Amino acid sequence: MIKRSAKYGLLTMLLVSSLTSKIANASTTVTGTVGVSATVIASCTIATTPVAFGNYTGALLNANGNIALTCTTGTAVASIGLDGGVNAGANAVTGRYMVLGTNHLPYSLYSDSGRTTNWGNPTGGPTAAAGTGAVQNYVIYGQIAAGQTVPVSAIQYVDTVNVTVIFN
Repeated sequence: MIKRSAKYGLLTMLLVSSLTSKIANASTTVTGTVGVSATVIASCTIATTPVAFGNYTGALLNANGNIALTCTTGTAVASIGLDGGVNAGANAVTGRYMVLGTNHLPYSLYSDSGRTTNWGNPTGGPTAAAGTGAVQNYVIYGQIAAGQTVPVSAIQYVDTVNVTVIFN
């Protein structure tokens, strides 16, 4: 026969064991979701290489520059334009000239290697491809006509032309 105190001890032990086992095995799982989103916008960046003519001797002189255009994938590029430059003449994009003081050295910028299509703003530029996320290069074909009469100088004649890319 089991003694009463042992009986209560055994009963207590069984009860605690039972409760402990239920507490240890009782678990609840809750799940949920988290939203993740982003909007990819049409964007473009440009980098340029200057049209550096070098030394002009009075003979026809050609030089090339470059526009490196990078647009997000799927961006529609409507046009790439070049303005008349900071020294633009009366007919801005066909009257471009570099200056040194009060002296002017006319030049032209073209979108084709044959130098027949004046590169204006926003027209006359090459047809731009849709953005791919990769760099797309567009050559600027520059020319100084033969027979320009400008004073000799060790300092460069200069101009700055703005590039405009219209996209959406």
